[in-house]
Amino acid sequence: MRTKSSACDSSGAEELSRAAASNVGWALAGRVAGIAASVLTSALLARLLTQDDLATYLLAGSAALFAAMLARVGMKQVLVVAVARSLTQARPELARGAITAALKITTIGAAVVSSALYLLVIPWLARSVLNNPRFLQVNLLISLWMMVLAYQTPVAESFRGLNMLRPASVTDGPLPNLLLALALIYVIVMYGQLALSSAIVLSVAAGGAAVSLMYMRLWKRLQELGAAAESQVVPMLKAGAPMLLTAIAASALSHASLWIAGALLPLESVAVFGVAVKLVVAVFVPLTIVDAAVQPLLAGEMARGRETLAQRLLSGIASLAAVPALMVLVAFLCAGDSIVKVIYGSAYESASMLVIILSVGQTINVLTGPCGTVLIAAERGGEVLAITLLTGVAAIVITIAAASTFGVVGLASGVSFGTALQNAALWAAARRRTGLWTHATFRWEALVFALGRIGRGKAAIFSSER
Repeated sequence: MRTKSSACDSSGAEELSRAAASNVGWALAGRVAGIAASVLTSALLARLLTQDDLATYLLAGSAALFAAMLARVGMKQVLVVAVARSLTQARPELARGAITAALKITTIGAAVVSSALYLLVIPWLARSVLNNPRFLQVNLLISLWMMVLAYQTPVAESFRGLNMLRPASVTDGPLPNLLLALALIYVIVMYGQLALSSAIVLSVAAGGAAVSLMYMRLWKRLQELGAAAESQVVPMLKAGAPMLLTAIAASALSHASLWIAGALLPLESVAVFGVAVKLVVAVFVPLTIVDAAVQPLLAGEMARGRETLAQRLLSGIASLAAVPALMVLVAFLCAGDSIVKVIYGSAYESASMLVIILSVGQTINVLTGPCGTVLIAAERGGEVLAITLLTGVAAIVITIAAASTFGVVGLASGVSFGTALQNAALWAAARRRTGLWTHATFRWEALVFALGRIGRGKAAIFSSER
């Protein structure tokens, strides 16, 4: 017979199973829609802009994204965990306080970073690094773009921490990209061409509209949580500052690669590399789905000390996420030339080799699973920072050397190697510190488990302790 403890474990498994099924479903829908809209917008821009203007647009977007990450001061990494833990402890006032503090920190950070970007960083980059006068001409627009991007993520992560996966899944990606795609379709039908400055204006407008709409919904939910607890700005800053360093190190390679291309290669090569990077997102989107679906659940389960359930959840979903990633890799290997030509046109057909090289590194990224998320949930952010800093610096040095010697192919090879190195190190650290395996196992039981949770939301495969 089952003991009382066994019944409680089974009930917990049932609850976790239903939450995982809902989270994965909405994360999957949101990420797939976001990737589709992102590829569509980049394909439209490739046909509306010259290669030089597209390269400058991609560099401007990279600068805005990186600066927006600085403005958030690590709030993306800590907000979901803080809100999920507060709700697990039945403290909604702490959840509202954490969200309010994150938005205040983002506001101050965006003001400071945008000023520095406009007055110092963009002029220096345009003149000393890129030697690109077009980049300087859109200085103000890049600063405005950064402010919009800075708010998108905290709003989305607030919804995710509150377990509101529907709005979370559309806020940070799908909705702004869809609005931009609609605007670009109108332009291509009516005019057939687009200036660089107009492309950035449309991007800012689409992002601003999306953030405004979703913030209104978040505000209504915050009102339902009651009055906020005492100010949490200082505690959130203390938690976010180390995560900011981690985020800088983690994203340094992805952003640095485009900037290395801009500094060392012709603008035409920058544009080709940029569209390859956009297309390769399709490989690692399964991992982002795992992160989006598992992060709040994982934080709650580890806070309750239910590591066994956390391991089963990780193994099942990571295995399922790896299958589509491998399918995309095979598609690129077999028909990369045709895929690139259909999406971006014959002018970018040379990007197919870069897509394959970058896909290999991102496939390893997916196979190792959400190892960084596990370490952060286990309060091992310092170790994540150390690993990402060391591997990131090594990868950047290797990438610069490879790009200088072998051009754009060497650049892609260096990026792919750096991605694999970083994730292998995080995977080993996650196992050593938490005892959890984060990688895809490809065991039939794990795949059946994940499919069963998504399709039926039942807990039949969770075995209770006897």
